[in-house]
Amino acid sequence: MIIFDINSINHLIPILIGNAASFRNELFFNQDSKLYEVLQFIEHTVTIEENGSFINEVTGYSMRLSEFQEVRLKVNGTELVVISNTLSHSS
Repeated sequence: MIIFDINSINHLIPILIGNAASFRNELFFNQDSKLYEVLQFIEHTVTIEENGSFINEVTGYSMRLSEFQEVRLKVNGTELVVISNTLSHSS
């Protein structure tokens, strides 16, 4: 079982991308002493042209915790910034 909080996401990104579903019932996000099962972790990219080559640049991530709960993160330099968090609105 893996339990992590918002401060640990940077270190877990390689594990979370594409593998969140395989950790079914074993991957949990901790916020305000409540655990939320991570159902999906999605990388958001944008394709940019650089010197005649096209590359994908990561712009952010979405962490789906249930049908109605999601944490969206934006890449800001080397840090991740929460841009929306529906958990703070749930009871």
